[in-house]
Amino acid sequence: MELTVEEAKKTMIPDGVHKGVITKVESVERGEKKYPYTEITVKADDAEMDLRVSFPSTVSTSTSLGKLLEMFGVKLEVGSKINPETILKGKRIAFQTTTDEKKGYSRIMKETVKVDLGI
Repeated sequence: MELTVEEAKKTMIPDGVHKGVITKVESVERGEKKYPYTEITVKADDAEMDLRVSFPSTVSTSTSLGKLLEMFGVKLEVGSKINPETILKGKRIAFQTTTDEKKGYSRIMKETVKVDLGI
């Protein structure tokens, strides 16, 4: 079998504020204890790449995922069931990125994710 060597694609955009649309929301597990996270994939308006940001999957008015859902108009009530994918997919957001030079990629700073008000 013969394979062609390809140039590695860098997933870096300039540090700063960007806007984009949420294209995918999925549940993933991290670490040895398989802690559940909600991973959000964002297509940035000013880059030919997707960026990801993860939030612990615990939902309450005091968690980062809960606060994000509330920004999109979700009323969080104890005991109620919600599906983050149906709420977030296709929504526009604004966010700030920072670059990890050693690892060679840009990351969304989760505490900066906000609803894009188009301003």
